Amino acid sequence: MEASRKRPRTDTPEPADNKRLGPPSVSLLACVRDCVSRWKTEVETQAASGHIESQYLLGEMHRKGYAGPPNLALAVEWFSKAARYHPEAALRLGNMYHSGSYSFPRNPEIAFFYFLVASRRGDESAKYLRDLVRAEISPRAAQDIEAQTVSFLKRRR
Repeated sequence: MEASRKRPRTDTPEPADNKRLGPPSVSLLACVRDCVSRWKTEVETQAASGHIESQYLLGEMHRKGYAGPPNLALAVEWFSKAARYHPEAALRLGNMYHSGSYSFPRNPEIAFFYFLVASRRGDESAKYLRDLVRAEISPRAAQDIEAQTVSFLKRRR
């Protein structure tokens, strides 16, 4: 029976002085934090220069708390900058205002505005949500918001 037992492989040589081979050990957590920090810095630079996708991404980073604690004020700021051209940013704002989640103030009129923007930019789920929220606001408010949306989408940056 002793002979049938497998022995550990011994064909990999051990360093003569028993020191680790390769670069010094870095914790995985420290490495990930560094990568996220560099990523956030690059996204911030691009967002500040007007890159729409980066503005949306930075809003998500602040909303979810990547590279720091969640910051809804900054999330709304960056989503708002991207919303005119980025339907997902407008949809995210609509959802935040409609649900009042994350201790965010519920406001169906603002939610309707952003769902309308997202739907006019082609987001199918926003069309459903727009119609759902329209039932929560007065017809006059809906009419005014539709006019504001047309003006908002025509404006340049």
